[in-house]
Amino acid sequence: MSKKEIPDPKNFLKKPRRVRCMTALIEHQKNELMELAIAVLKDKKRAEKWLASPAKSLGGAIPIEHATTPKGLEDVRNLLGRIEYGVYS
Repeated sequence: MSKKEIPDPKNFLKKPRRVRCMTALIEHQKNELMELAIAVLKDKKRAEKWLASPAKSLGGAIPIEHATTPKGLEDVRNLLGRIEYGVYS
């Protein structure tokens, strides 16, 4: 992605260190996921739409929301890999 989202320092620094680290990690993973979706789907708008739409392969979950846990992130990456190689399930 060309534009990195930077948290508002006033609000960000009020949170405990562990929460700040987790927030930064989640944002980093979402950015990586967006980059992967763009690479697989070949279009930023298609990637954004796909990440925000329910996916049957994820039990109807929305990929960007499903990816908020390590297992969910792995599921979404695997699904993008299957889409890239034409293996739909």
